[in-house]
Amino acid sequence: LLALRATESSCGLALCSRALRRLCQAPEIWRAELERRFPEVCAKSSNSASDVRSWRSQLIDALRSHWLAERQLQAGSERRLLDATIALEDLQERLRSEREHLQQTLKELQERRSHLEQ
Repeated sequence: LLALRATESSCGLALCSRALRRLCQAPEIWRAELERRFPEVCAKSSNSASDVRSWRSQLIDALRSHWLAERQLQAGSERRLLDATIALEDLQERLRSEREHLQQTLKELQERRSHLEQ
């Protein structure tokens, strides 16, 4: 806070923090966020009166489910890319060996040619 020169406004920041905390406890905010990001979850929750969980916890569960699915999707892509990388590295090694073999063969043929020309 010293670097920001905010020490003079610390009392005001405390009031804002308290107000923000109170505001974040309002269920309407969480419901609106859930409805904005996951309308299907919000609609399902509104239809079932037996679901007594808070909107905040439903939003958290929806976010976790979303990012878990995204992570699994990315893990599959990562695995395919890793397999492709390994295959390409193997191919690169085989090409390097083939090049060395062809260079050695070329060198031998050049030596034979020079020997025959003499």
